[in-house]
Amino acid sequence: GGRHVGRGFTQIDEEVGGSEGGQKAVCSFASKDHARAAGLVLHQIQEGLTRSEQLLNQSKFREAREAVTKAVKQCEGSVVDGCDVQLSEHHILRLRGLHLLSHTALFLSDFETALNVGRELAEPFSRLYPNPWPNLGFHLSMLANLEADPSLGGTKEQAIARAREAAAILEATTPRSNVTRLQMEALVREAAGR
Repeated sequence: GGRHVGRGFTQIDEEVGGSEGGQKAVCSFASKDHARAAGLVLHQIQEGLTRSEQLLNQSKFREAREAVTKAVKQCEGSVVDGCDVQLSEHHILRLRGLHLLSHTALFLSDFETALNVGRELAEPFSRLYPNPWPNLGFHLSMLANLEADPSLGGTKEQAIARAREAAAILEATTPRSNVTRLQMEALVREAAGR
């Protein structure tokens, strides 16, 4: 939902998760102007994310990153007709934007950004996706690979912990021949000294 925060400021909350694992969205605005401004911002963000996905599919990684970065910044705060609009940190569009940002960062070999954004997404993704869910397993495996790189500030212990989580999910949700699953299982076996 939205809530009026100070003069002319609307924050939009749409939490993921919930007791049944679904999304919760309750909107209330201080005025019709705030509701209109929020709707316009949501539309602009959605367009930016869709554009970024299109560019990513066309292998235009720099352009995709520019589009998604703009959309994520709009999530953090936009002014429309004198109304400041901000999406909460767990709003589904913000999470989608961060997910796209981590992917574009990987394609551009910006592993530090991919790791930082990936870490930020780990907790909300664990609430968003039912366990076990392959998307969460793949996300955790990406983190395990990045955290294994000491030049990014990761440690072997962090990487192994992520690999264990990823392997458990991928073992339950993917075929035995899945390359990512095999990689995570190998990392866990190596850590156990087997």
